[in-house]
Amino acid sequence: MKELIEKLDHDAIAEIEAGRGKGFVEYIDRTGATICGHEPIAIVMEMFPDTKGKLLHYSSSAETTGGDYSDCVQYASIVLFRSRKEAGLTEEERKTLIAIARDTLRAELGGKGLPDGSAYSLTPLLKEHRGVFVTLKNRGELRGCVGYMEGIKPLWQAVSENAVNASHDMRFLDNPITAKEEKDISIEISVLSPRTKVDRAEDITIGVHGVEIQKSGRRAVFLPQVAPEQGWDRETMLQHLCQKAGLRRDDWKTGATFLVFTAEVFGEEEHK
Repeated sequence: MKELIEKLDHDAIAEIEAGRGKGFVEYIDRTGATICGHEPIAIVMEMFPDTKGKLLHYSSSAETTGGDYSDCVQYASIVLFRSRKEAGLTEEERKTLIAIARDTLRAELGGKGLPDGSAYSLTPLLKEHRGVFVTLKNRGELRGCVGYMEGIKPLWQAVSENAVNASHDMRFLDNPITAKEEKDISIEISVLSPRTKVDRAEDITIGVHGVEIQKSGRRAVFLPQVAPEQGWDRETMLQHLCQKAGLRRDDWKTGATFLVFTAEVFGEEEHK
């Protein structure tokens, strides 16, 4: 009895340690393991798909009741963690990136030389190659959003380059941002996690996942905050994503590939 119970528990713990949130849920469904709090555990792992686990301690109430495993409760202490490369930014690092984006935007629109990074405190994390998007809005209205899905440049440099790129977003070529408008522009930065492939559209969680769709040589992406801002459910979001990619609205239903990611999103207003 003891061996069977411990195997049931440790197979579930292995899914958590490996960061397989979906595998953890499927294990619960398949075995009927009565793990108290399994739903909150699954939600946390869904929200942070790059999280791993480490078992700190495992014990059983049977150890204090004479070894009776026919009526006992097991306890597991597990810490969830993320690697330094995927860790969140500090408040100072966020402020630095916002300052770089603002200084770059002001210099670009004013026809001046762009920042070279020497004036900022660049921590090791800000020098890591990370995917990032820069979003520009004027009183809530989108004026530009451009970024790198992959970590092809140091984070600080990617923010600077995409502040420039967003100010020349192709969608607004007939009404570009001007130097006069710069003071009304608010800046939002989204630092991306690595992308992972999901098997079904049902695996996409609105408000948690950003989504890239790929089909027939076409692709498009929405950041995690887009669907909640627009009030879209999953199906509506996927229809708009197909349209953005130049596909038919329902092309997501068959033959499409979905890549999901999370984002650390912060805005200029919260750091003034």
